[in-house]
Amino acid sequence: MPFCYVQTSLDAEGNTNTTNGEQHPGDNQTAWFRYGQTADSDVEFGIQNPIGSAWGVSGSAHVGNGRSAYVQWNVGAQWGYKVRTGMHYKKYRHTWNDPACGNGYLTAKATDWNGGAILGDNVHSLDNNCRNMSGTRSAFYRNTEFDRRTYKATWFTGAASAFGASLRAQSGFSTYVISHWNFGSNYTYY
Repeated sequence: MPFCYVQTSLDAEGNTNTTNGEQHPGDNQTAWFRYGQTADSDVEFGIQNPIGSAWGVSGSAHVGNGRSAYVQWNVGAQWGYKVRTGMHYKKYRHTWNDPACGNGYLTAKATDWNGGAILGDNVHSLDNNCRNMSGTRSAFYRNTEFDRRTYKATWFTGAASAFGASLRAQSGFSTYVISHWNFGSNYTYY
């Protein structure tokens, strides 16, 4: 039996937009979503094992930003879209030192945040659902504001496509990843 070890090399790299949030301001509201400065996301990394088979998922990679920059989407009432920003992806080829050790495989992962603010998928079907959620809804009097600055956001399915792999992504709310709502002057909001 040969001594087996994996050799890894960069196979390709490129940029693709990645979903990192969404906003759903209701009637007589505005909102903004800020992503940047120390912004961070977890993005699944794809695996093709063996090479030539269908892409799967094997874990996630953390993508941070040390650029002291941010992007912000400023939106109006009944907006209902996902938001996307540019990320850099790399595809690695993993081969065994001896063919008797097994087949090679590929991995694809996000490595850097590039910036940019792109409009994502239309998700208007989720607009105005807060008033129907029992136990987790909050009321906001007119002319008030709300920020979400803590916890993890949802995992977005199909957040990015890199080298044929469909990957999910999740942003972490923080001091620099903020979802903000301005409530209007008409009535109480949920």
